[in-house]
Amino acid sequence: MKDAYIKWRSLRGIGEPGNTNYELALGLKEIIDGITMSGWNCMDVGANYGWAAWCFLKKIGKQGRVISWEPNTHLLNEHLARWPLPNLTCLPYAASDRDGTSTLWVHNLTGASSGHNSLEKNRGGDIALPVRCKMIDTWWNSAGNIPIHIIKINAESHDLKVLYGAEHLLKKCLPWLIVEQNDKETQSFLQTKKYYHYKLQMKQKTCFTVWKHPLTNIK
Repeated sequence: MKDAYIKWRSLRGIGEPGNTNYELALGLKEIIDGITMSGWNCMDVGANYGWAAWCFLKKIGKQGRVISWEPNTHLLNEHLARWPLPNLTCLPYAASDRDGTSTLWVHNLTGASSGHNSLEKNRGGDIALPVRCKMIDTWWNSAGNIPIHIIKINAESHDLKVLYGAEHLLKKCLPWLIVEQNDKETQSFLQTKKYYHYKLQMKQKTCFTVWKHPLTNIK
């Protein structure tokens, strides 16, 4: 019952079968399903309704952990924060390249479009929501530098700044990366960190790119 409830809550954010969001969400699930991650610590940046978190939780088992970042507290408190799971940590921050406060531009505080938010004004809505922002490295240091095995990032055109704020973690943990933004600047940044585009055999469409470091000791 608990698993069915969580799946139902997370599915609310991806729409109905046949629409673009639904198809892309299935693509994200196919990526996660294609990587062996039992016992992994997974980070979900831009958690939205929790679809990626649910996909991670189905893969990692009881020994793994999911850390979900969602700065829209209306969305977080209504969905992920209600999931009664001991290996899920919810962080009410916008991951970025600095610590402090910022403005999250949102379309709606409730409803399906409440998940399409961004710190980049040209990619968000018209509602200005004050939020706390934090570098992943800042949180990671405060958490005792726990191993992070994979990071999914979907920050609506803020992905590169999320990566800037995670440089120390990337260097030390060499995690797999599932990144929505795939422009030249993002590619160049990851390539300077020796990451390469890891191609999976996909049946579903996807808006994400998978990146892997050749020296990672994660199989």
